[in-house]
Amino acid sequence: FGHMEVLQALADEGVRLDATVESSGMQPIHWAATHGHTDIVRFLLEKGCDVDATDIKRTTALVIAAQYDHSVLVFFLAKHRADITKLDDCNDSALHWAAYKGSIPVAGILLHLHGGCVGHVDRPDKFGQTPVHLAALRGNDDVILHLLEEAEAEDAVASASSSSSGGGEGGSDLVRRILELPDREGRTPLDLAVRKGRSGCEAILRRYADRHCEPRPTVLTVVRRTCSALFSVRS
Repeated sequence: FGHMEVLQALADEGVRLDATVESSGMQPIHWAATHGHTDIVRFLLEKGCDVDATDIKRTTALVIAAQYDHSVLVFFLAKHRADITKLDDCNDSALHWAAYKGSIPVAGILLHLHGGCVGHVDRPDKFGQTPVHLAALRGNDDVILHLLEEAEAEDAVASASSSSSGGGEGGSDLVRRILELPDREGRTPLDLAVRKGRSGCEAILRRYADRHCEPRPTVLTVVRRTCSALFSVRS
């Protein structure tokens, strides 16, 4: 609950600040992360608590902060060398949880600190689902748009680098890989969006699929698609 004076008194008496609750494996740092108490987390770290301590589900304070959309605490933990690539018992990362909960600030921080999308946005969890799968499942269209925009920008940089070095038009196919990657049951993010009736997510995913997953369209096809989109209530 953020009672610093109580925590300080306990520390003065020599109480262990990394004590673990047997049933859940949670330590004080996990409870502080649940409520977003950055000052308490700072105090615990100064007293020697492990920034990457895990509970019974292998969840770190950083992942918990992402689950509860505490963007300031996510940034603080990452800057204090918390491992942003740590996975819980379902192989979900903090980015998976940010996408599932629909938090663009947390997702943006994690991508910035990670240095890009590769190995992060395209990483499947225990169920074969990437952050884009989870965002589509929950109807978080703004998160999907953010992640795909970032991935598309990386593709453009990789393609330009490949061309300038004489590698032709190759470059990266990150967006295509994200869109086409099936989960454990063979469903792509678009499949999940359609199945769950997430029309906003579906429109975004189809737009990116048209650009990245199909052969180069003819002029007539582009005109037809444009007219279709203009007169489509869903689009």
